[in-house]
Amino acid sequence: MKLKRNLIMLSLVWLISSCSTVPNVIVCAEVSLSKGICSYTISEKTIVIDDNNLYEGETWFSMRNKSLIIPAKSWSKIKAWMIKECKRTNQCSVDISQWDRDLNLQ
Repeated sequence: MKLKRNLIMLSLVWLISSCSTVPNVIVCAEVSLSKGICSYTISEKTIVIDDNNLYEGETWFSMRNKSLIIPAKSWSKIKAWMIKECKRTNQCSVDISQWDRDLNLQ
């Protein structure tokens, strides 16, 4: 029940965000239980989070239970949707326009 509520809330956030600019937040892939590699949604910056490299004061292990995990293919579709929405609202920055080179939008 809690998962369903969280997914509904996430959907509402995405719907509302389509009327504003896309946030430059991290999206991560787990390497091990103690290490993750993250990149930002807009900029090409990549970071490693582990016991020695914290993100907002947290290790990767402590972030795991507070993270939403989705398949990479799903993230590709979400990113394509964000590009479509920013183009629809004429709010694409130079960084967002560069995503077209990395994604096959259909």
